[in-house]
Amino acid sequence: MSSPASSSSSSDGGVALPGLMSAATLHCAFVPDNSAPILAEIARKAGHFGWDDQQKNDELDIFLRGTIEAFTANGLQNHAAWVHFSRNLGLPVANNASVRYCKKLVRASHYNIIDVLDSFRAGNTPQTFETRKALFEYTREYGRFVGRDLVKQNKFLRLLLGKMRKPAKRPKKAQAHNAN
Repeated sequence: MSSPASSSSSSDGGVALPGLMSAATLHCAFVPDNSAPILAEIARKAGHFGWDDQQKNDELDIFLRGTIEAFTANGLQNHAAWVHFSRNLGLPVANNASVRYCKKLVRASHYNIIDVLDSFRAGNTPQTFETRKALFEYTREYGRFVGRDLVKQNKFLRLLLGKMRKPAKRPKKAQAHNAN
């Protein structure tokens, strides 16, 4: 009887390579850690599968698309969702704050989108940057970018990332509230 690693076919229907598990078996052997930061998890998966940089970037794009779709699937279509989202960002929002006010606060704040997704997965508040320049420098230094094509396809991301081009002014109510 031959070992699974040395057989020419595998019981899972994949094609076994000499001395290696089949691709299907390898895929099953990877156990995702949903509490891990997104980029760390992609790097771990890339190491597990032996991906090159292009494969790693493709997987990151697929993973971000899925995460963002899941995150926005329930939609930020109503008042309660926007209040909840704003509070998860650490913004001072009252229960009766309007959706428009919440959007203004979000636009006036500076967050890295990958950090936002990571923090929501981990159940904590993402890092806020005082200036657009500080956010840009952090994003560039740590390589925490979201692809332009993905941003263009997602209205929610366009809202969050629009401030990289032109920062919105913080609403006066927010300035007064933050001064306390």
